[in-house]
Formats: sequence, structure tokens, C-alpha cells
Amino acid sequence: MKSLSALFLVPIVLTSCHSPSGPSQTRLTPTAIYNIDSVRLATGSGDDKTARKQLATAINAYKNEKDPAKSIPLFKQSILTKPNAQVYYELGCALLDHRDDSEAVLALHIAEKLEYKPLSNVMYKLAAAHAIPIGPDADINDPKKSLTIRYMELAIQMGYAKPESFRNDIAFKSFRNAYNFNLAYLAAVEGGHNVKNPELALWEEFKSEFSAMELPLTINTAWTQNHTPEKDINFAYERFVPEMRSNRFAREAGKEYYYVGLLKKDSSYTALLYAGKDDGLEEDGIMHAPLFFQLVTYDPKGKIIDHLKVAGQEALSDFVKVFTMQPNYNFEIRDFKNIYTKDPDQAGYGADNPIVKTEEQLVRHYKIAANGKFETTDAPLAMR
Repeated sequence: MKSLSALFLVPIVLTSCHSPSGPSQTRLTPTAIYNIDSVRLATGSGDDKTARKQLATAINAYKNEKDPAKSIPLFKQSILTKPNAQVYYELGCALLDHRDDSEAVLALHIAEKLEYKPLSNVMYKLAAAHAIPIGPDADINDPKKSLTIRYMELAIQMGYAKPESFRNDIAFKSFRNAYNFNLAYLAAVEGGHNVKNPELALWEEFKSEFSAMELPLTINTAWTQNHTPEKDINFAYERFVPEMRSNRFAREAGKEYYYVGLLKKDSSYTALLYAGKDDGLEEDGIMHAPLFFQLVTYDPKGKIIDHLKVAGQEALSDFVKVFTMQPNYNFEIRDFKNIYTKDPDQAGYGADNPIVKTEEQLVRHYKIAANGKFETTDAPLAMR
């Protein structure tokens, strides 16, 4: 385990940036990134858009290029721009893979204190961070190693989705034949009413992040301008977001997904609405990347029943969709085509090629059936 003693010999400081036209902003310095009080002061300041791009670049280096060493300074740069729970968790994972175990623990504890979700993932990584230094000749019963067992128990009790990893992950190789480790593992997995089913626990965590929305509801350009979603969906929930699953790592370098709202929840199904955005478009010179909205129904265990893109646009060449849902859960989708001053295939979609008009193309009507499936209807039934 690499020593971090030098880190604590440097005074922890923050810098304040004063704008003539606005309030002061508190920014982290490199020596303060593991001080939770300093981090919390800095979370309300900084450039969120730039920090997200830096995070995407760091994740690309870590997961696509499989280069933890390259990603670590990139994660830290994102933290200095504007810290959040996700970047600390990803930094902790990269540090762990790079065998900077002590520093990984520091980063993971900041993610924990910033309420990273799912928290069970943080507990798993903390267990691994404390387990890795154990060599083949180490005393498995050393009280100092009890943290690995404690974090394992917490991870499973919190609903860690893959508890079998404690048996299979190379990080826990030295524990596999240890009586107290296996006893704790079995007790956590089979521990009765306090232990949640991991799959259901992850689903309940995901679902709890959506706030109920009032019906009738119309999502159009005006609605989006007044209700821009800001809370992004963590990649740990990819099983509930089909777009994430279909493009596992490329999504992280460009597309972001956001919680929007809960439309219905009963014993048969749950209907949720989330949004997505391709941040890569902004790097191509587009001032504001468009949002698209996905309506998804899930069964009581979180399995996807049906999903449909209902509003906004994913690419600038797509139709713009307007979504309206009634209190009886019948809904319509209207497609509109933006007409630009110049042919966008030649002139592009930049600020120098403005939209001159919008033409309606198609209207489709649906209802959510009792089984959670989307069924087409005629207009009077759909909207009455």
C-alpha cells in the first residue's frame, strides 16, 4: 500500500475567486481534495459543464483505454473544476486498479460522504481496498483486516448486486479459505429479513430517485427550457437504461442520462421518464445539445416491460417529438421537422444556420395497458 504521509504535511487550503459581477466561488486546491469540509464548500461552485467533460475524458482513459495511470490526474482535474460523488467514486476505482490503495480509500470515503449511489458499490470497493495488501503469508485473523469483512457485510446488506464477487474477485483471493470471512459472507447473504435481494435493492434505489409528476403533462421545447433535468443517472443502474446497456462504454465518453420523473407506480408496473443528451455534439460546435426523453415501464422486480422515445430529439437530424400524457395514462407523440435556412447536410447545424420554421409530420396515439405494454389507439380514445 503506497504511503500518503506527504499529503498531510501540506496545509489544506481553498482559493476564493471573486467575479466583479457575481458572488465569490470556492475552489479546491490539490492539497484539499480529501478534506470533506473543503470539498463540501466547493460543490456549490465551479464549472459543471467543464467538469463533466473532464470526467468523460477521464472515464474514457480508464475504461475504454484501460489506462488507470492516465485517468487519475484527469479525474483529479475534474474534481478541482467542480467535485461530486461520481468523480470521487471513479477516482477511487482507478486508484485501486493502480494499486494506490491508501489513496483509493480516501477517495471512496469522500464518495460515501457525498452520498454516492448505489452506496453498496462504495462498500465493495472499500472491502477490496483493504483486502488487496494481504499477501499469501499474512495473518487472515489480524484485527486490522477486519475492515475487509465489515465492508463486505455492509455491501451485501445494502444490496450489492453481485455478492458472488467476494468469492471470485482476485482482490479477495487470500480470504477464500478463511473461516471467519466465509462465515461472515454466508451470514450476510442468508441473514434473514435485514438482507435485501441484491437485484431488488438496486431497483428500489434507482426507482427512489424519480419524483412523482402531475398529469396531464406536455413535454415540448417550452417545458424543457423550464424543467431542464440536472441529476444524472449513475452508470451502475445501466440494467434499467437500455441505451446504456447497448453501448456499454462509448456512452460514458459522450452521452449522459438524467432522472425526469415517476408517472405511475402500482402492483403491476412502474412507469418512469428519463432524459438523455449527447454532450459530444457540443464539442462539435453545437451551442446546446438537444435532450431526448424516454418513457419506460418496469415490472415489480425492475425488468423492463416496454420503452419508447417520446419527446425531444437525440440527433439534430431527427424529428422533434412532443409528448402529452393524460391522467388516464393515454398519451400522444407528435413529430415535427425543423426547417433550416440552409441545407444542414451542407451548412451543418451551427448558429450560422438558424431554424426558419417547424412543420408537423405525424401524430401517434398510445395507451399504457394493464400489463405495462404500450398499445396504439385511435385519437379519441387516446386523449379523451
